[in-house]
Amino acid sequence: RKPALKVLDYACSRCPQNCERFVDILGIKTLFAAFMGKGVAGKKKNADVDEDEEHIISTIASMFAHLKGARLQRLLGKFTENDFEKIDRLVELHRKYSDRVAACEKRIRQQQLDDDDDFDPYVE
Repeated sequence: RKPALKVLDYACSRCPQNCERFVDILGIKTLFAAFMGKGVAGKKKNADVDEDEEHIISTIASMFAHLKGARLQRLLGKFTENDFEKIDRLVELHRKYSDRVAACEKRIRQQQLDDDDDFDPYVE
C-alpha cells in the first residue's frame, strides 16, 4: 500500500487532471478508507503509519487545491458523512503532529540553553 500512496501523492500534487480522474474513478472512497485507518493488515510500524498518513494528507490537500465544481463538492461531502467522523480524524491527526512539533521545539530550546551554558568566553 505504501508505494501506491506515495505515487498517488506525487501524481496528484503536480497534475490537476490526475486529481479529477482519481475522483471520477471513485478513488476517494479508497483514499478515505486508508485515511480512517481501515484495511490495515496487521500491525504496522509507527514510521510506516506516519508515512502513510503524510501521503494521504498531502493527496487530500492537493485535491482541495486542484478540484473544482462537482468534484470538489464530492470531496467536501466525504468530510460530512458518518456524523463528521473524518473531521474528528483530522483533528486527531492535527493534535498528534502539533504535539510532536511542540516536543521537538522544546528539545531544540533546551539544547540551545545547554549550548549557551557551555560557552565560556574566557577559555581559549
